[in-house]
Amino acid sequence: MFFFDTYAIIEIIKGNINYKKYSNKPFITTIYNLMELYYALLRLYDENKAEKYFEFFRPACVPVHDNTVKAAMKFRLIEMSEIATRNLPASARSKRAISEHAQKHAPHSSKMQRIFECAQKSKEISDISAGSVFDRKKGNLISYVDCIGYVVALEKNVLFLTGEKHFKELKNVEFVR
Repeated sequence: MFFFDTYAIIEIIKGNINYKKYSNKPFITTIYNLMELYYALLRLYDENKAEKYFEFFRPACVPVHDNTVKAAMKFRLIEMSEIATRNLPASARSKRAISEHAQKHAPHSSKMQRIFECAQKSKEISDISAGSVFDRKKGNLISYVDCIGYVVALEKNVLFLTGEKHFKELKNVEFVR
């Protein structure tokens, strides 16, 4: 069983040979992925194609619960912080430097809160977050839908099928281009 993210569904529709073996596998997805799919197909093709595939994939949708949404947004915050730190100078990028900075600015907070406060207070990170690192058009921002899908896959204990580069090195991911 797999979780098909929007990228995977579109590649299957397009006939990407690398996705052929997945087309007959059991899978789940969410209504949010179908929302992205519908929009992409409207943009790339037409309403008839968007309607056809929306209806075809609709039975595979699983519900998304409140706790799933919250966990997905926490995951997104952590991943965005890591993306930002990858673009810092090497001296500021080391785990030790980041940890020391986080402890200095938020010594009594949870890891998540320290990451958030560190990103808010660090001049280097705030400069980056205001710049191109978080520019969705450059592909450096993980979408809300992708985060929700990934967490659903973890909760359902199924592999997350995607070609999105952000997920390439994460656990529980079947990465295919």
